Amino acid sequence: MTNVSLITVLHDPSGNNINLFKDIYQEIENIYSDLFITVSDETSMEWIKALQDSKFNVKVIPKKGAANARREVVKFGLSNNSDHYHYGDFDRILAW
Repeated sequence: MTNVSLITVLHDPSGNNINLFKDIYQEIENIYSDLFITVSDETSMEWIKALQDSKFNVKVIPKKGAANARREVVKFGLSNNSDHYHYGDFDRILAW
């Protein structure tokens, strides 16, 4: 089986998608060999806790814009030895 890691970003201060995450996070965990996410420091603590309680590798970063968050998660994810990487904004991944 191919070794594919998910690298993704999240900025959700109001926790809009947390219930959807709680419903499907195990399916996401089953798809990918590893999961990496950068989360803005303005994201709700409920979100951060839910991610830390899952199989996600979580890095909380200062909110400096989407481009910075994307660069940070690529660096974070490349610390792993996956064969392939799948990138997507996390709100899109959840709706996927």
